[in-house]
Amino acid sequence: MRRRTMFSLSCAAVLAVAMPGVAQAQRVARIGLLGGQGGPLWKAFTDELKQVGWEEGRNLIIDVRFRPDDPQKYRAQAEELVAAQVELIVASSDPAVAAAYKATQSIPIVMLGSGPVERGYAKSLANPGGNVTGVAYQSLDFTGKEFSLLKEMRPDLKKIGIPITLGSNPLSDAWFKRWQSAGSSQAVTVVPLPDVRRMTEVEPMLAAARREGVQALVVGPKYFLLGAGWQRIEAWAIENKVLTNSGTWTHGEAVLAYGFNSLEVIRIAVRKIDRILRGAKPAGLPIEQPTRFELIVNEKLAKAIGLTVPQSVLLQATEVIR
Repeated sequence: MRRRTMFSLSCAAVLAVAMPGVAQAQRVARIGLLGGQGGPLWKAFTDELKQVGWEEGRNLIIDVRFRPDDPQKYRAQAEELVAAQVELIVASSDPAVAAAYKATQSIPIVMLGSGPVERGYAKSLANPGGNVTGVAYQSLDFTGKEFSLLKEMRPDLKKIGIPITLGSNPLSDAWFKRWQSAGSSQAVTVVPLPDVRRMTEVEPMLAAARREGVQALVVGPKYFLLGAGWQRIEAWAIENKVLTNSGTWTHGEAVLAYGFNSLEVIRIAVRKIDRILRGAKPAGLPIEQPTRFELIVNEKLAKAIGLTVPQSVLLQATEVIR
C-alpha cells in the first residue's frame, strides 16, 4: 500500500478538529487547506476525525486549494482562503506555508514544513509568538542515516544526484552541504541536479542525472510529484539502474524512504487545530517536531533496479514492500 502526499496528510489533520460534546456538535467550522484530499490513508484520517466528533459535510466545511502541477500558484490560492474568511489555514508544504504567511499574519496557520524560525514565521519553536504553529519535520537532519543506508544498499556508490536550486534557500543549501560532507568522508561525489518545481521539470532533471552518471537519486519533499511524477522517476530508475531515496512522504515510491512517522504528524497537527478552534492563540502553541521515525524499503523496486536489499537494511526497516 502506498500513501499519498503530505497534502493528503494535512487534509486528514484538518478534518480531525472537533471537541466532543453537545455544544460543540452544533458548531460548523470552516477550515482552509492548501493541500490535497483523498488517498489510501483516507480511512486513517476519517477514523481520527470520528474519534474527535467531527464529520465533513455535517459539522465541518473544508475549503481546499491545491495545484499539484504548479505549487508556485499557492499565493493566489492562499489569498482566496483569506477572502473566504476561514478560521485557520493548514499549509502542508514549504511553498504552501510561505504563501499562507504572505497572505495573512492574522489568521492562524497550522504548518507542516521546515524552518519556521529560520524563515521568520516564528520567534522560536517553543514560543512562536505569531500566527504560525504546527509541525516542523523537514528541519530534522536525516542525512547521516540516509547516506549510510545508501552505502549499505550500494557499496560501490560513487556519485549521488540531488535536485536542488542552490543559493535560493539557506536551509536547502545547508542540507546539500551536509550531503556533500557525508559523501566526501567516503569518496562519494554529491552533485546538484536541475530542481523540480513542477511536473514539466522532471524530464530535464532525469536527463541531467543520466549525463552525470549518478548511481543514486535523492529527492527531497516535492509532494506534487506523487503519482505520475514518481511513476516516471521509478521507470527511469529501473531503466538506468539508479537507487532512489526519499522521505516517508513517498511511502514506497522510492527504494528507500526514511523519515518521520506520518500518523504522528497527523496527531500533532490535529492537537494544534483542535486547540485553535477551542480558542487558543497560535502564538502560544509550541511548534513540535516528530519523535517517531520509520524506514520503508521497497524490495520489489530494488530487485527491478538490479539490487539486493542487504539483511542489515531489512532488519532496520519498519515496513518492507515486496
